[in-house]
Amino acid sequence: MRFEEFLKSVSKIKNIPLPAEVSHFKMVPPFRQELLKKQKEAIKKAKHAGVLSLFYPDEDMETKFVLILRKTYKGVHSAQVAFPGGKLEAQDASLRDTALRETFEEVGVPIDTVQIVRSIS
Repeated sequence: MRFEEFLKSVSKIKNIPLPAEVSHFKMVPPFRQELLKKQKEAIKKAKHAGVLSLFYPDEDMETKFVLILRKTYKGVHSAQVAFPGGKLEAQDASLRDTALRETFEEVGVPIDTVQIVRSIS
């Protein structure tokens, strides 16, 4: 998609309500829905993390977005393709700050060059 068309589309979604859990449940298999319901209390105590969906124009003005490949290690996120981001740290005032800081640390994009459109669930 041409980046200028992408920007027009983005402006349309800035103020629409987020569908959140209702839409999430439409996308997950039934066993996952049951698991989420059973884990409701544990989820409240889960670690918080922020990620950034970073879209940009390439040299031909086509829309691209950033993904990273996580390092291989003994852990659940080993070798995963992911958006840049990570866990909320004490110095982060918000998950927005977490996403921006982690994107800078992982990809090198300066925080002051990123325009946040909105948060998503």
